[in-house]
Amino acid sequence: MSPDDVKKWVDMLAALLAAGSGGGIILAVIGYMRAKLERPEHIAEKPSVGRNGLAQIAGMVMGQNDLKDLNEGLRAVAASHDRCTLVREAEMLARKKEVEETREHERRLLGSVVA
Repeated sequence: MSPDDVKKWVDMLAALLAAGSGGGIILAVIGYMRAKLERPEHIAEKPSVGRNGLAQIAGMVMGQNDLKDLNEGLRAVAASHDRCTLVREAEMLARKKEVEETREHERRLLGSVVA
């Protein structure tokens, strides 16, 4: 049915039923039924997540445990690196102290030989 035909029928119904309040109710019901049958394309369907959205949510939930494991692993690597750094610093201080003691000992030996 073309829009012109619909307008013609609505005009005839309006002329016949406009005199009483029952006519307005009947026209409203007819309009509602037509609108329900001819759902415009610009009106969206009921919102839903859909299959792809549900799959993404499930992937995020399942991947959450993997991310926890990954975070724990990265923390362990960082802690290990920190321990290595501390050990390296302690080793460098010990070597520095050893070198200073050796130099002091050599100075004492040179002092006793010269004197």
